[in-house]
Amino acid sequence: MIGGSHQPELSAEERHVGTWLLSPSGRTAVAAQQPGTRVETRDFFATGEIVDACNQALEAAGSPLRLEVDKDDVPKLLLDRNLLRVLPVHGGGRQARRGDALLSSSMCTDVAADLAKEGSWRAVFRSVGGHAEAVAPLTIASGPGARTDAYGPLARVLVGSARTPAELVQRMTSELARYVFTWPHTAAPIPVAAFEVEDSDDSSPEAAAKDAARQLVAGGVSKPTAKAVTEFMCTNFDSKPVMQQLWVDQLPRDFGQGAPDGFEQIMEDAWTAALTALAAPHAAYEQASADVRRRLAADFGVNEGAAPAVGEVFFIVSSRNPTQAEAAQATDKWDHHLATVVAVDGGARITLENYNRDGVSDGARRWYFALYGPEQAGVFSSVWADLTLAPVTVVLRRT
Repeated sequence: MIGGSHQPELSAEERHVGTWLLSPSGRTAVAAQQPGTRVETRDFFATGEIVDACNQALEAAGSPLRLEVDKDDVPKLLLDRNLLRVLPVHGGGRQARRGDALLSSSMCTDVAADLAKEGSWRAVFRSVGGHAEAVAPLTIASGPGARTDAYGPLARVLVGSARTPAELVQRMTSELARYVFTWPHTAAPIPVAAFEVEDSDDSSPEAAAKDAARQLVAGGVSKPTAKAVTEFMCTNFDSKPVMQQLWVDQLPRDFGQGAPDGFEQIMEDAWTAALTALAAPHAAYEQASADVRRRLAADFGVNEGAAPAVGEVFFIVSSRNPTQAEAAQATDKWDHHLATVVAVDGGARITLENYNRDGVSDGARRWYFALYGPEQAGVFSSVWADLTLAPVTVVLRRT
């Protein structure tokens, strides 16, 4: 535990001091907040012991961020508890950035990258207690219309047979190899198919594609063409309207033949079967019982079990697109959000974060601290759940 020897935890009543919320140990504090709500504040206070330990951890993680303290600008209620104002500094020497100039972007992906060392993101899965850990590479999409493709498969494999972080990573990697989601803004050529048009008794998306291929061959389409078209379906499940138009337009042009009778119905039936096969595990994940969710958190360190160390990142991501009914509600849902942990005090985690503020000229200046962990502050996965769809929360690390 960062911060030294164990101290008796404060009661819920003792943790509220004036307008401030203390961590259970009383060694950190931020502005008070209602349980499960988001509060954006620059006011973060901690003991010198906590700050020293966190700076050591940030340095070990390769982060360019350091924490300084201000002994003069501290409310007396907190100063009496030996708490000091914490001020973040990015870099050193003449290049050091502070205050409003700390960050150059408000995008959460950019902020997390700016606070981490150079390298590649890895998703970290570790059982509660840290008895087992496994990591998986991760690409976080950014920019207009971009999506992150790794966590549809993760939602499916979480409710599968994996019971250790290593098994989860293995199954997740296998799923990503099978379903390389490309989104409507991505132009992709039709590939030559790798699978054979043979009988299959499973209910996977590939089975639906193979069934469509058999029907296309029966309608007069050559095997190579049928395989190419249905393989393309296998790698583009989430781009249905665009892909259907590609088939209709490109089949006669690129393969020198017209679509067979019933082509559109064959592909519509294949889409329905494929998407049903993909949706079933998603439904199992979203409808999982409290006991199952506790097991997932304990076995893999996801959702409420996500506990980033200093220098690591909370990452919550929508694992699916909105349904037609959800889209009709015009409720803004986020693809993902990241928050870098800059201090740990027992079960409390203090993050430095920001998010895209469309139309706000000074968005980068609006970075803030937030406290997550204990019930009075709110678990990260719960606090951000209302802005995401079937969310999965994991820990990220830059390596």
